[in-house]
Amino acid sequence: MQLSFAGVILFLAGYSSGLTGPGEVSRPLGESVSVQCQYHERHQGNRKYWCQGAAWRSCHIAVETTGSEAEAKSGRVSIRDDHRLHTFTVTMENLRLGDAGIYWCGISKFGPDPGVPVTVTVLPGYFSALAAPREVSGPPGGTVSVPCQYDKRDQGSQKYWCRGAPWKSCSKVVETEKSEVQVKRGRVSITDNHTMSTFTVTMENLTLGDAGIYWCGINRKHGGDPHSLVNVTVLPALSTAVMVTSGSLSPATGTTNAAEHPKSSPFTSAMFLLLLLVLLILLSGAMLLARRMMLTRKKAAGAVGPSAAVDKAVASTGSDVSYATVNPKSRKSNTTASSPHSAQAEPSPERVEYSAVAPRMTGISYATVKYPILDEQAIYINVDRPSSQPPLSSPLEQTEYCEVKKK
Repeated sequence: MQLSFAGVILFLAGYSSGLTGPGEVSRPLGESVSVQCQYHERHQGNRKYWCQGAAWRSCHIAVETTGSEAEAKSGRVSIRDDHRLHTFTVTMENLRLGDAGIYWCGISKFGPDPGVPVTVTVLPGYFSALAAPREVSGPPGGTVSVPCQYDKRDQGSQKYWCRGAPWKSCSKVVETEKSEVQVKRGRVSITDNHTMSTFTVTMENLTLGDAGIYWCGINRKHGGDPHSLVNVTVLPALSTAVMVTSGSLSPATGTTNAAEHPKSSPFTSAMFLLLLLVLLILLSGAMLLARRMMLTRKKAAGAVGPSAAVDKAVASTGSDVSYATVNPKSRKSNTTASSPHSAQAEPSPERVEYSAVAPRMTGISYATVKYPILDEQAIYINVDRPSSQPPLSSPLEQTEYCEVKKK
């Protein structure tokens, strides 16, 4: 099928905008076909679509993206955009004869949309079913293995691993020798297992430059080579989370670089600081409570006034009068020197007072005691008998004296 002049112009415009496609793909009836369309990085956020029809201006959009990397699907056709690789992939499943024709990879943008044509051919009958994973990934320095399954009728055919898009211009990296012997080229090896009808491609010591589009292919003498697209992604290294179980260390699932001492999370640090703050508050409260209890006890002890204790009772000097030595004792008060009663806190230790203790006499009604005096003259106490009692026989017996002196 030939393209119109306008189609050729749009095709050239698509190339000038950085949009490229495989040009032609073919798959047998009932299988799936994938089409890779690469674009310039300036169109990363634009919507991409898959349009069916010979004329670009009148083609029908079968499926389109939303400007993101999320996969969009309409019936048996799906589209997915990879912003990092600047490539969107269209997949047509369960091919029918009516699916054959001209399609377009298009980008929606301001102004004329760039588009490139892709011819899809559906082959009837046997064409060898070749199945491979659509995408594989590994870390830098790691290893990935890609199993490619084929029909038993292709058991004796040569298998190969091809890199680049589109399919017709890819470059063979490694290929078998029509046997089960492993073949290795640099860091890439291929092994064919006739019993399992599977050949496996292994890429070792991955680098960031290994990422890209690859193809599992079978070299056939007659007809086109069956092939299947594989997208190889090299992921950046991530730190491994370490889980401690039963005294042993085991890495969490995922292919990452091991880390012996994982960093503590901000949440764990915040919990530790909060716990420390609570402990400090409790400790401060306990110290304040203990200090308050001590001050309360001291105040209670200081509230007790000066007390006097009798050290020693002196034997009576007569039948009528007894003497006792009284030594004043006092406790220090907690009151400050500014208190008006602080001057009476402690008496002079040199003062010794005597008190006369006499048995109760029925003839005594009152006593007058005057104390102290400035000199050492004796103090006399006049004791009068009540008038109700009979007079004494002698005037000398009417008055009794008690002498009190300073020691």
